[in-house]
Amino acid sequence: MLCRKRVWPGWFFLFVMFAGSIFGITWFSIKLYKSAQKQQEKSEFILNRTPPPITPPKST
Repeated sequence: MLCRKRVWPGWFFLFVMFAGSIFGITWFSIKLYKSAQKQQEKSEFILNRTPPPITPPKST
């Protein structure tokens, strides 16, 4: 009777690959989210600041 005695290394490898991919997706998505929030704050700051007063042209 032929049977495999070592099946768990394959399952362990698949589990590690799956867990690593989930960790990587989560980590990069959090990093991207924080970067987007920082860029949004910068954009809002630029759009909300008051423009400089318009000076009349100098007459010569």
